[in-house]
Amino acid sequence: MGFSADAFGRDGPTAAELDEIIPDRSAILFDDGAHSAWVNTKTMQEAGITKNTPDPIPGSHFYKRDANGNPTGWLLESQTFNPVLKKLGLASPDSVKAGFEDIALLFSYMGITSVYDAGMNGFEKEAYAALKDLERQNNLPFRIVSSYIVQSPAQVPGALKELKYYHDNYSGKYVHPKVLKIHNDGTVEARTAALYEDYADDPGNKGATTLPYDTLEKLVIEGDQAGYDIHIHAIGDRTITEALDAIEKARQENGIGKNTHTICHDVMFKSWMIIASNALGRCMFSHNPHQSGR
Repeated sequence: MGFSADAFGRDGPTAAELDEIIPDRSAILFDDGAHSAWVNTKTMQEAGITKNTPDPIPGSHFYKRDANGNPTGWLLESQTFNPVLKKLGLASPDSVKAGFEDIALLFSYMGITSVYDAGMNGFEKEAYAALKDLERQNNLPFRIVSSYIVQSPAQVPGALKELKYYHDNYSGKYVHPKVLKIHNDGTVEARTAALYEDYADDPGNKGATTLPYDTLEKLVIEGDQAGYDIHIHAIGDRTITEALDAIEKARQENGIGKNTHTICHDVMFKSWMIIASNALGRCMFSHNPHQSGR
């Protein structure tokens, strides 16, 4: 993990380039924002990614393709690479716990007592099982406020039911599933953040939101009404505007309660501060200059 997507230009890295280094076994690398994956030919073969594989969410979560429509090896956004991770068996409760040990030790040294996990990238089943085991074994040294993450329109109908399931079955002294995370666009470096104008180096591409606005608004209103905190990933100016509008609508419909809503990353952040403070009441903004996908 950690390669710079910007270093490859708008066409991104290719499987052929990675094949020169790792030709004989599967390889998958994530960019520094964790919003795109670079895979070799072996990985695409094992995952069944071909010219005929449809894009999971056209324009938002998609396979970069050459002039003939063949996937090049650059996978944009989670719905393209999460199935690859599952196909290759790269996430399990045991692997989550193993990776957790060093982080837990580091956080303890730094005096951190509470963290927020902004979504488990579609691996809630594995991650919550690991957290439950860690808590049961008294090996969880800090509190975790956690999320259920929506990364596709297909998840919307059951999203609140899913969050309630994790809240009801995994809440404990240290684990608190209480946030609905909506991953509503990508990143600037992957050119998947939703803008009002074309990317300067990619004419015709404005990026795209994951959810149509009407779907987003309805989900935010219902999540707010259910008493959950809402966390919206929004980097592009269009996505930020739609997030603000949806939260404002929820406040109008439901009033201002105790739950806190967050718009995270906010690359176009400064120009919207006055609008937000006037419109939204209890709302938080989280800016990460590195545009981390988490």
